[in-house]
Amino acid sequence: MDAGMHGSAIHATQVREDEAKAIARKYVDEQLTGYTTEQVTQAPGGCGRSTTRLKGAKGEGKTVHISPFGRVMHWGATAPVSG
Repeated sequence: MDAGMHGSAIHATQVREDEAKAIARKYVDEQLTGYTTEQVTQAPGGCGRSTTRLKGAKGEGKTVHISPFGRVMHWGATAPVSG
């Protein structure tokens, strides 16, 4: 990775599956009442992102991504939905 504007490179570390589950669970508990985490998968290619499937009380589904930095993003979103 090239050095950034200030001369240092930023290295993302892969969020482990158990960490991604905990982050997703916390997000669901705080933001999506009635949803549960169903499945967490690591993205291929070592990009560090995890994909988490969520299931609602009526069977509805949502997908969120966990970035290598632990940020939660909705599928297709370009901005994080949690801080």
